[in-house]
Amino acid sequence: MKTFMLGETVHINPDIKFTTFYAGHVLGAVMFHVESTWGSVLYTGDYNTNPDRHLGAAYVPTLYPDLMISEATYATLVRGSRMERESSLFQEIHECLESGGSVLIPVFAVGRAQEMLTLLEDHWIKYGLEVPVFFTKGLIAQANLYYSLYVRWTSQILREKSKKCRIFSLDKVQMINSVEEFLRRQSKPAVIFATPSTLSAGASLELFKAMAVNPSNLVIIPGYTLMSF
Repeated sequence: MKTFMLGETVHINPDIKFTTFYAGHVLGAVMFHVESTWGSVLYTGDYNTNPDRHLGAAYVPTLYPDLMISEATYATLVRGSRMERESSLFQEIHECLESGGSVLIPVFAVGRAQEMLTLLEDHWIKYGLEVPVFFTKGLIAQANLYYSLYVRWTSQILREKSKKCRIFSLDKVQMINSVEEFLRRQSKPAVIFATPSTLSAGASLELFKAMAVNPSNLVIIPGYTLMSF
Protein backbone atom coordinates (compact mmCIF):
# COMPACT_ATOMS: atom_id res chain seq x y z
CA MET A 1 0.00 0.00 0.00
CA LYS A 2 1.26 3.48 -0.87
CA THR A 3 0.06 6.82 0.48
CA PHE A 4 -0.39 9.80 -1.84
CA MET A 5 -0.58 13.46 -0.87
CA LEU A 6 -3.52 15.66 -1.77
CA GLY A 7 -2.79 17.44 -5.05
CA GLU A 8 0.04 15.06 -5.85
CA THR A 9 0.54 13.89 -9.44
CA VAL A 10 1.60 10.26 -9.70
CA HIS A 11 3.09 8.74 -12.85
CA ILE A 12 2.06 5.09 -13.13
CA ASN A 13 4.09 4.67 -16.31
CA PRO A 14 5.23 6.99 -19.13
CA ASP A 15 1.70 6.97 -20.61
CA ILE A 16 -0.57 7.23 -17.54
CA LYS A 17 -0.65 9.62 -14.58
CA PHE A 18 -3.24 10.76 -12.06
CA THR A 19 -3.70 13.72 -9.70
CA THR A 20 -5.73 13.78 -6.49
CA PHE A 21 -8.07 16.66 -5.59
CA TYR A 22 -10.06 17.48 -2.45
CA ALA A 23 -13.68 16.23 -2.68
CA GLY A 24 -15.07 17.79 0.51
CA HIS A 25 -17.53 14.98 1.26
CA VAL A 26 -16.08 13.14 4.23
CA LEU A 27 -12.65 13.07 5.82
CA GLY A 28 -10.15 11.85 3.21
CA ALA A 29 -12.51 11.95 0.23
CA VAL A 30 -10.69 12.72 -3.03
CA MET A 31 -11.29 13.03 -6.76
CA PHE A 32 -8.94 11.45 -9.29
CA HIS A 33 -7.98 13.08 -12.57
CA VAL A 34 -6.47 10.35 -14.73
CA GLU A 35 -4.57 11.34 -17.85
CA SER A 36 -3.21 9.05 -20.53
CA THR A 37 -2.21 9.10 -24.16
CA TRP A 38 -5.79 8.23 -25.18
CA GLY A 39 -7.56 10.90 -23.12
CA SER A 40 -8.47 11.91 -19.57
CA VAL A 41 -11.08 11.02 -16.94
CA LEU A 42 -12.18 12.83 -13.79
CA TYR A 43 -13.51 10.26 -11.33
CA THR A 44 -15.20 11.08 -8.04
CA GLY A 45 -17.57 9.51 -5.57
CA ASP A 46 -19.64 11.82 -3.38
CA TYR A 47 -18.45 15.43 -3.33
CA ASN A 48 -19.61 18.70 -1.82
CA THR A 49 -19.09 22.03 -3.58
CA ASN A 50 -20.28 24.09 -0.61
CA PRO A 51 -18.18 24.44 2.56
CA ASP A 52 -19.88 23.35 5.77
CA ARG A 53 -18.98 23.43 9.43
CA HIS A 54 -16.66 20.46 9.47
CA LEU A 55 -15.20 20.30 5.95
CA GLY A 56 -14.24 22.70 3.21
CA ALA A 57 -15.68 22.71 -0.32
CA ALA A 58 -14.42 20.41 -3.04
CA TYR A 59 -11.64 21.90 -5.12
CA VAL A 60 -10.67 21.08 -8.69
CA PRO A 61 -8.83 23.53 -10.96
CA THR A 62 -10.12 24.23 -14.46
CA LEU A 63 -9.99 20.88 -16.26
CA TYR A 64 -11.24 19.59 -19.59
CA PRO A 65 -11.60 15.83 -19.13
CA ASP A 66 -12.90 13.69 -21.98
CA LEU A 67 -15.09 11.86 -19.47
CA MET A 68 -16.35 12.56 -15.95
CA ILE A 69 -17.61 9.74 -13.72
CA SER A 70 -19.54 10.93 -10.67
CA GLU A 71 -22.07 9.87 -8.08
CA ALA A 72 -25.58 11.20 -8.72
CA THR A 73 -27.43 10.93 -5.39
CA TYR A 74 -29.16 14.28 -5.76
CA ALA A 75 -28.97 14.44 -9.58
CA THR A 76 -31.32 17.26 -10.64
CA LEU A 77 -32.69 17.92 -7.14
CA VAL A 78 -32.44 21.57 -6.12
CA ARG A 79 -32.09 21.85 -2.35
CA GLY A 80 -33.08 24.86 -0.29
CA SER A 81 -30.48 27.14 1.20
CA ARG A 82 -28.45 25.96 4.17
CA MET A 83 -29.89 28.77 6.30
CA GLU A 84 -33.46 27.70 5.53
CA ARG A 85 -32.76 24.06 6.28
CA GLU A 86 -31.00 24.83 9.55
CA SER A 87 -33.78 27.21 10.61
CA SER A 88 -36.40 24.53 9.92
CA LEU A 89 -34.35 21.96 11.85
CA PHE A 90 -34.06 24.13 14.95
CA GLN A 91 -37.72 25.10 14.82
CA GLU A 92 -38.75 21.44 14.94
CA ILE A 93 -36.26 20.68 17.73
CA HIS A 94 -37.40 23.62 19.85
CA GLU A 95 -41.10 22.79 19.41
CA CYS A 96 -40.51 19.20 20.48
CA LEU A 97 -38.42 20.13 23.52
CA GLU A 98 -40.88 22.82 24.62
CA SER A 99 -43.71 20.27 24.49
CA GLY A 100 -41.79 18.03 26.87
CA GLY A 101 -40.49 15.57 24.29
CA SER A 102 -37.01 14.41 23.35
CA VAL A 103 -35.39 14.33 19.92
CA LEU A 104 -33.64 11.34 18.35
CA ILE A 105 -31.32 12.14 15.42
CA PRO A 106 -29.97 9.01 13.66
CA VAL A 107 -26.74 9.87 11.83
CA PHE A 108 -23.88 8.45 9.80
CA ALA A 109 -20.91 8.16 12.19
CA VAL A 110 -18.54 9.82 9.71
CA GLY A 111 -19.40 13.20 8.23
CA ARG A 112 -23.04 13.72 9.10
CA ALA A 113 -22.44 13.25 12.83
CA GLN A 114 -19.59 15.78 12.92
CA GLU A 115 -21.60 18.37 10.97
CA MET A 116 -24.65 17.97 13.21
CA LEU A 117 -22.64 17.97 16.44
CA THR A 118 -20.91 21.24 15.58
CA LEU A 119 -24.20 22.71 14.35
CA LEU A 120 -26.03 22.05 17.63
CA GLU A 121 -23.00 22.99 19.71
CA ASP A 122 -22.84 26.42 18.06
CA HIS A 123 -26.61 26.92 18.34
CA TRP A 124 -26.72 25.89 22.01
CA ILE A 125 -23.85 28.27 22.88
CA LYS A 126 -25.31 31.14 20.86
CA TYR A 127 -28.67 30.98 22.62
CA GLY A 128 -27.46 29.80 26.03
CA LEU A 129 -29.53 26.62 25.93
CA GLU A 130 -29.26 24.13 28.79
CA VAL A 131 -31.20 21.17 27.38
CA PRO A 132 -28.74 18.24 27.37
CA VAL A 133 -27.42 16.93 24.05
CA PHE A 134 -25.87 13.47 23.84
CA PHE A 135 -24.24 11.16 21.33
CA THR A 136 -23.78 7.43 21.79
CA LYS A 137 -20.35 6.00 22.49
CA GLY A 138 -18.80 4.03 19.63
CA LEU A 139 -18.23 4.91 15.99
CA ILE A 140 -19.06 8.61 16.39
CA ALA A 141 -16.40 9.02 19.09
CA GLN A 142 -13.85 7.13 16.98
CA ALA A 143 -14.62 9.28 13.95
CA ASN A 144 -14.26 12.44 16.06
CA LEU A 145 -10.79 11.24 17.04
CA TYR A 146 -9.72 10.84 13.41
CA TYR A 147 -11.04 14.30 12.57
CA SER A 148 -8.83 15.59 15.40
CA LEU A 149 -5.80 13.70 14.08
CA TYR A 150 -6.29 14.88 10.48
CA VAL A 151 -7.47 18.39 11.22
CA ARG A 152 -5.76 19.81 8.11
CA TRP A 153 -8.47 18.07 6.05
CA THR A 154 -11.25 19.85 7.92
CA SER A 155 -12.91 23.25 7.49
CA GLN A 156 -11.27 26.59 8.19
CA ILE A 157 -13.52 26.91 11.24
CA LEU A 158 -12.21 23.70 12.81
CA ARG A 159 -8.60 24.39 11.82
CA GLU A 160 -8.76 27.73 13.62
CA LYS A 161 -10.42 26.11 16.64
CA SER A 162 -7.71 23.42 16.77
CA LYS A 163 -5.12 26.15 17.52
CA LYS A 164 -6.89 26.83 20.82
CA CYS A 165 -8.23 23.42 21.83
CA ARG A 166 -8.83 19.92 20.56
CA ILE A 167 -11.70 19.89 18.08
CA PHE A 168 -14.83 18.01 19.15
CA SER A 169 -13.95 18.63 22.79
CA LEU A 170 -17.55 19.81 22.99
CA ASP A 171 -18.94 21.85 25.85
CA LYS A 172 -22.66 21.39 25.23
CA VAL A 173 -22.65 17.84 23.82
CA GLN A 174 -21.90 14.84 26.01
CA MET A 175 -20.97 11.28 25.12
CA ILE A 176 -23.18 8.65 26.71
CA ASN A 177 -21.98 5.09 27.25
CA SER A 178 -25.13 3.17 26.43
CA VAL A 179 -28.76 3.38 25.40
CA GLU A 180 -29.73 2.21 28.87
CA GLU A 181 -27.83 5.10 30.48
CA PHE A 182 -29.66 7.61 28.30
CA LEU A 183 -33.06 6.11 29.05
CA ARG A 184 -32.32 6.22 32.80
CA ARG A 185 -31.49 9.93 32.50
CA GLN A 186 -34.37 10.81 30.18
CA SER A 187 -36.68 12.24 32.83
CA LYS A 188 -36.42 15.62 31.08
CA PRO A 189 -36.30 16.64 27.40
CA ALA A 190 -33.02 15.94 25.61
CA VAL A 191 -31.48 15.52 22.17
CA ILE A 192 -29.51 12.40 21.27
CA PHE A 193 -27.49 11.42 18.21
CA ALA A 194 -27.12 7.72 17.47
CA THR A 195 -25.94 5.39 14.71
CA PRO A 196 -26.80 4.00 12.25
CA SER A 197 -28.68 6.65 10.29
CA THR A 198 -30.94 4.02 8.71
CA LEU A 199 -32.60 2.97 12.00
CA SER A 200 -31.96 -0.61 10.88
CA ALA A 201 -30.03 -1.84 13.93
CA GLY A 202 -27.85 -0.77 16.82
CA ALA A 203 -28.33 2.15 19.18
CA SER A 204 -30.57 4.23 16.92
CA LEU A 205 -33.05 1.37 16.53
CA GLU A 206 -33.04 0.62 20.27
CA LEU A 207 -33.66 4.28 21.04
CA PHE A 208 -36.37 4.51 18.39
CA LYS A 209 -38.26 1.60 19.92
CA ALA A 210 -37.89 2.92 23.47
CA MET A 211 -38.85 6.50 22.62
CA ALA A 212 -41.81 5.53 20.42
CA VAL A 213 -44.00 5.04 23.49
CA ASN A 214 -44.13 8.82 24.01
CA PRO A 215 -46.04 10.72 21.27
CA SER A 216 -44.27 13.95 22.29
CA ASN A 217 -40.92 12.61 21.09
CA LEU A 218 -39.53 13.31 17.64
CA VAL A 219 -37.11 11.59 15.26
CA ILE A 220 -35.23 13.65 12.68
CA ILE A 221 -33.30 11.86 9.94
CA PRO A 222 -30.90 14.46 8.48
CA GLY A 223 -31.13 14.79 4.74
CA TYR A 224 -34.39 12.86 4.59
CA THR A 225 -37.32 13.70 6.83
CA LEU A 226 -38.65 14.09 10.36
CA MET A 227 -41.57 12.43 12.11
CA SER A 228 -43.35 12.57 15.42
CA PHE A 229 -43.93 9.32 17.30
